[in-house]
Amino acid sequence: MRAFWLRLQLREQILLGSGGGVVLLLILYLQFWEPMQRERSDLEDRLQRARQEVSWMQIAASEVQQLHRAAPGEAEGGDGSLLSLIDRTARQQGLAEAIKRIQPEGEGVQIWFEDAPYRLLAQWLEGLSRQQVEIEAAVIDKSERAGRVKARLVVRR
Repeated sequence: MRAFWLRLQLREQILLGSGGGVVLLLILYLQFWEPMQRERSDLEDRLQRARQEVSWMQIAASEVQQLHRAAPGEAEGGDGSLLSLIDRTARQQGLAEAIKRIQPEGEGVQIWFEDAPYRLLAQWLEGLSRQQVEIEAAVIDKSERAGRVKARLVVRR
């Protein structure tokens, strides 16, 4: 290898040396710098989403506290508010873990489900309809697991 290098003219040595340096820098960039920057960007996105969730949770917690102060007996059972009805019946149906978010929307409630068992979700919706709760909007997509769905529902009384 050394003999090959010594046979080259100075101009060729400079050209090969600088080309090798450029290739080395490119490899370092593609193997280390670019993946680190991509990971950092992903982490920043996740942090921003987490901050938004915390903000929403704080707002929802204050709304729940206000509702408890305004009508202390409603959340325990009976007819109660639509939010408490949805929460109570979803837990009874075994859907509590699938609920990712519940949010008041005007006079109704918006509910997000992730990886919910389709059969349980359908039975739950049927039970809600018996309690004079109407489904205003529903978007249901299949989940990655068989028999499971992702759903976004808007319901009202």
